[in-house]
Amino acid sequence: MSTFLLSIMVCILSFMNQNDPVGTRPQPSPNFGLKPTASKISCSDLANAKELPPPGPACEKELFARRGKPYKFPARDGIAFGVSSEPDKPSTLHLWVENQTEETVNLHTCCGQTLYEHIDIYASDGHRILSKVDQDEEKARLQGKEFILACTCSGMSSILPHTTQLIDSDDILVWYALAPGRYSISERYPPGPYNLGLNAGHPGAGLEITLP
Repeated sequence: MSTFLLSIMVCILSFMNQNDPVGTRPQPSPNFGLKPTASKISCSDLANAKELPPPGPACEKELFARRGKPYKFPARDGIAFGVSSEPDKPSTLHLWVENQTEETVNLHTCCGQTLYEHIDIYASDGHRILSKVDQDEEKARLQGKEFILACTCSGMSSILPHTTQLIDSDDILVWYALAPGRYSISERYPPGPYNLGLNAGHPGAGLEITLP
């Protein structure tokens, strides 16, 4: 290609770029290059538990050793729930919440029940297992009755910005009849005390546990 023709093409391309409509080019993000703020672990355990070390790495290590490291579910509007199992007792599950926002979040909790509102349990063959509450709800509906689940004790958890905190715990064998074997603990979404339409299917990603 001659130098003359090459010069004409460069001029045409330059003219086209100068006449692009405003807004058609990709605009740089104001957060370009910035990393999300990492959440810290709240140095708080269950009521009546042995005192933890002062806030910091030692406290986090001790808390995870007691309660297990949480498997985090996807965040929605800056809030992510997660679940862990105790290393020495896998049937004891703990519900955690991560606040990724800039504001303190206050969550109402109902002892044990809040955990079950956020989890579904699947057997190793991929089928969801109904809890005892799910079964009672199903039976009541078949009989045309209203099912009401009462809260025996409640509280309020305040989760600071960019903080992950333990908020509820229970032994799943209280609410589920589970034989020894492998299970997957997945997120129940939307959360609720019962959810009847999903008694068979494939589990989503979740925490794997083995009951002896």
